[in-house]
Formats: sequence, C-alpha cells, structure tokens
Amino acid sequence: FFFFNDTATTEIYTEQIVGSVRCVQETGMEKELEHLSKEIAKQLEDVPKRMHSELVGIEENCFKNASGDENYFVKCMTKAGKKFKHAERSLEFKMAFFQKNIYDCFHQKAEKGESFEECK
Repeated sequence: FFFFNDTATTEIYTEQIVGSVRCVQETGMEKELEHLSKEIAKQLEDVPKRMHSELVGIEENCFKNASGDENYFVKCMTKAGKKFKHAERSLEFKMAFFQKNIYDCFHQKAEKGESFEECK
C-alpha cells in the first residue's frame, strides 16, 4: 500500500461540518448543530479505514494479476487511484452540499422558532 493518505480526507469532511457550527453560533442553535456534527463525525471515522482496506485489496489484485508485469501493475494501480480520487472528490462535494442544506434548514427553523429535528 503506497499512495493514499486517508487521514487528511476525514479531517476535511469533519472540518466542513464543524464549520457549520461556527457559522450559526450567533443564532443560538449551536448546541443542536454541534451535537449533529459530532454524530456525523463519528460516522465518518471509519471511512479512511474502509478506503485503506479496499485499496489494499485492489493492490493485491493488481499485483496478482500483473504476473510480474510491472507495466500492468502500474496501469492497474493508476486506474484504481483515479477511481478513488474521483470518489473522494464526489464525497467532498456531497459534504459541502450537505453542510449548506443543514445550515439553511437550521437557520430557517431558528427564525420560525421551530424544532431542528427535521434538519437532522
């Protein structure tokens, strides 16, 4: 396993969510949003482990299927790396979209004095 730094990825996603907490502190809904942020961060904790495990499996398959052919192995791993990079970027964009939707929902509910449960 040689090319994937998975800890930074989770830190980026967690920071995006925690950023939502900072954006809404002045509205009085920070406790609710902070609680939600912690729940989501817990769920994201195992993402790097799963990605690492999957990449190790891919690396083993590429090596096995290469049968000593270095070029095949490099192509196989490059293709896998591109797929993972695409999946990582996609998740990053989804998290940004999720962050914006949560903020908007919490903000609208706070203005109306309604419960934040629907936003979770």
